[in-house]
Amino acid sequence: MVVVHNLFSCFFVRSQSQLFSHNAFVIPLYRNLTLSSSVCGKYHYVKKKRRLKEERRSRLDVRLEKMDPEDRPTGCLLCPKHGDISINYKNVRLLSQFVSPHTGRIYSKVATGLCQLKQNEIKRAIRRARSLGYMPYTMKYLAFHQDPRLF
Repeated sequence: MVVVHNLFSCFFVRSQSQLFSHNAFVIPLYRNLTLSSSVCGKYHYVKKKRRLKEERRSRLDVRLEKMDPEDRPTGCLLCPKHGDISINYKNVRLLSQFVSPHTGRIYSKVATGLCQLKQNEIKRAIRRARSLGYMPYTMKYLAFHQDPRLF
């Protein structure tokens, strides 16, 4: 009788006599599948991913160069180059711009267009304002529903 084991993406065969011995010799079926092979590894296609990312970035740069300066995206709204807006948990009117009016969920970075640093600051300030009672958890205040959208 032969038993096949699947251990760490490597297949081994043991005979019945080897199953009961403590120092059984293990024979790999596929010699190219080991723990150090690229199939088992965490970083399988790093070079390909890096190359694709650079190509995507160069295509985006070409597309941005073709656009008029007025039509180009401006980037993060809260960064210092657009004005010095301080993010404070007490500024509920500003924080409510980044919350869904019906569900109370915080908008994602993709939806708001903020950089990761400012998005984390906004998220932290909203959570702090909610925990201290300045903002509701479920929806916006009705007084803030008519405010113009920032993004």
